[in-house]
Amino acid sequence: MSSDVLSNLTQRSKWSDGGIDQQEGPNWDLGLMVAVFILVSLGVVMLYSASSVMAAQRMGEHHILLTRQLQNIGIGVMAMLVALQLDYRWYRRLIYPILGGTVLLLALVLVPGVGITEHGATRWLNLGLLRFQPAELAKLTAVMFLAYSVSKKGKRM
Repeated sequence: MSSDVLSNLTQRSKWSDGGIDQQEGPNWDLGLMVAVFILVSLGVVMLYSASSVMAAQRMGEHHILLTRQLQNIGIGVMAMLVALQLDYRWYRRLIYPILGGTVLLLALVLVPGVGITEHGATRWLNLGLLRFQPAELAKLTAVMFLAYSVSKKGKRM
């Protein structure tokens, strides 16, 4: 490689204090958003093609599962829009309370009367209007904690 290419790769003009400089325009990655949109679209098509006949036989409507999935996608898009407005550095201060709350929710599943047992497994919490699976939150919390840990210890790794 030429020295010009190496110097361009090693320049720190885009970086200040370990983070990307603030810039005008959207603060999201277009390529990532397109990939997510394609995967969600393929998932919706697969769900409908795999479940429409079964839903028509069991529930009387062939599109009921598709409708539920689209509602869940709408909730996810709204949550994503809220998350895009938050500065990711805000999570750093709250990582330990988030981690503790997640462990508490995982433990609550094991408390008799609080956790819901279905098909021989206790995995759900009943929160009134909705049922919640703390293991899904634990996945997100694990990613957040690992990202925090790597960013904190990155130079020593």
